[in-house]
Parts: sequence; C-alpha cells; structure tokens
Amino acid sequence: MTALRDLDLFETKTATFTPQNPDGSPAGPPQMVAEYFAVSDEKVKALPDEKIRELLNTGALQQIYTHLTSLVGWDRLIGLAIQRFAPQAPANIN
Repeated sequence: MTALRDLDLFETKTATFTPQNPDGSPAGPPQMVAEYFAVSDEKVKALPDEKIRELLNTGALQQIYTHLTSLVGWDRLIGLAIQRFAPQAPANIN
C-alpha cells in the first residue's frame, strides 16, 4: 500500500447503478452506490519501466492487476445486491 501511495496510483472512483425496466430500458437516472479508492490503470501504464520492474519483482504488479480485474465485477455485484434486497411483489392470492 505504501509503495502504491508513494507512486500516486490511487484515485477516487464511484460505483453507480441505473435502475432498469423489465425490457432493459432505464427506469431512472444512475444512482451513486459507493465511492472508493482504487488503483488507476492509466497511472500504472504511465509509470517508467524501472518502476514497473520494481512492482513486478515485489509481486505488487500481479496484485494491482488482480485488483483492477476485480473492479470489473462492480456492476454485476451491485445488480445482484439490488435484486436481492428489492421488495418482492406480493403473491396473487385468489
């Protein structure tokens, strides 16, 4: 963490969710769900070769890209959470 902070690799990111109608069209504006710090892929790519080599040799580069890969799942995770906690329609009782 210290090395990543010293290299100024973190940035503030937000996770948003856009409610959808059953047909997939937007049911409202995007809503911010979370604000968090994450490694910036652009900042990593802009590092000098010597810094990349240091991160590679310490194992930090693998952890950085594992972290970046995990960020791709935010949208799916938010969607699952919304579905799980959304109020269920009452059963139709006749």
